[in-house]
Amino acid sequence: MLLRPALKVPSDVLIRERSLTRNETIQGMEFLKGGKAHFAESGELQYVNLGADQFVQGKKFIKGATVYFDPDGKMQYVYLAEDYFIGGIEFKKGASVYFSESGGLQHAILGADQEIDGVFCARETKVVFYGSGRLQQATLAQGQKIQDISCAQGTIVGLYESGRLQSGTLAEDAVIQGIKFDKNTYVIFYESGKIKNAFLALPANIKGLACANGPSVSFYESGEIDWALLAAVSEVQGIFCAGGSTVGFYRSGKLQYAILSEDQEINGIFCARGGKAGFYESGKLQYAVLEKNQRIQEIDCAEATSAGFYESGRLQYAVLAIDQEINSVLCAQKTKAGFYESGRLQYAVLAENQNMQGMELVGGTIVGLRETGELKYMIPPQGSKINFDETGAAWNAERSSDERLE
Repeated sequence: MLLRPALKVPSDVLIRERSLTRNETIQGMEFLKGGKAHFAESGELQYVNLGADQFVQGKKFIKGATVYFDPDGKMQYVYLAEDYFIGGIEFKKGASVYFSESGGLQHAILGADQEIDGVFCARETKVVFYGSGRLQQATLAQGQKIQDISCAQGTIVGLYESGRLQSGTLAEDAVIQGIKFDKNTYVIFYESGKIKNAFLALPANIKGLACANGPSVSFYESGEIDWALLAAVSEVQGIFCAGGSTVGFYRSGKLQYAILSEDQEINGIFCARGGKAGFYESGKLQYAVLEKNQRIQEIDCAEATSAGFYESGRLQYAVLAIDQEINSVLCAQKTKAGFYESGRLQYAVLAENQNMQGMELVGGTIVGLRETGELKYMIPPQGSKINFDETGAAWNAERSSDERLE
């Protein structure tokens, strides 16, 4: 009885498996006699155990192989009863080889230990391939040195399509690019062979930083540290940084950001313990959480809020500690105000109803100003953004639900 893919029949007459006593075409595919076909309850072909060497969807398989299909009839994978070459690779008996949508090698579950592209791969583990057929990922059957890196048995290694090592777990203590790494450290490499990331097996000193174990340190391709997770409180370029926090660096090696381990004064700003501080490459403070209410360039700024600075040191933004008049605009406390580098007000929230350029604006309105002081835009508490040209004329309005200041 030959079932079409979409045919539904009562379960008492459904034939789930049958031997092929002659050559037959099933779901558009010809199978040679001597094989055995198995069907799903819905009638679709699930797999065929081949009774002779034959082609299936353009690929030749040998007698005894079992070819599996997805519900759409596309070949999904083949189970090999004997050693056999597929895609230029000799897979050992017992392997299940899976195919991509395009029909190329995708991955395989190995039936025995075997070497693929120079890598000794472990049986009963998954190996993954690029579309080109080159090995992408495998579990090592034995400890192996790959491009001078000793990788541990039973661990997964990753490879670039070029064959260069992408990632691996160290089988022994090793010095790589002048840095000592402990056994069992997982290392990721750029294709150039330079270190990209290290997941440390134990806390370690990396280029003068006390780094924690785990996903601990990342490098630029130049070899400079990109970021690192600190194992303990550390002084980094004059900044006291919290243990268990991440510090980031510019390519030049200069500190870019850190979580402060204690209250500290930086560039005349009192910065709070536990707050994140950012720095320009020059070393100047870019932003920080304020330790206490403080007056910065005639602006009363609120404690426990973030303030930002231009590289010149001029205040760029802050949350106001009190209602205060700035450039003839009464600005509301506990709201964010922004400034041009000249010190002129750039945006703010009105503390009360105010007349600006002949218009009565209600308290809570966000106003944006040109550096000359003219109104650039406004967003009423319950309304849309209105823009003004340089003559003071309103020229459009738009929804503002995502534009109000936090």
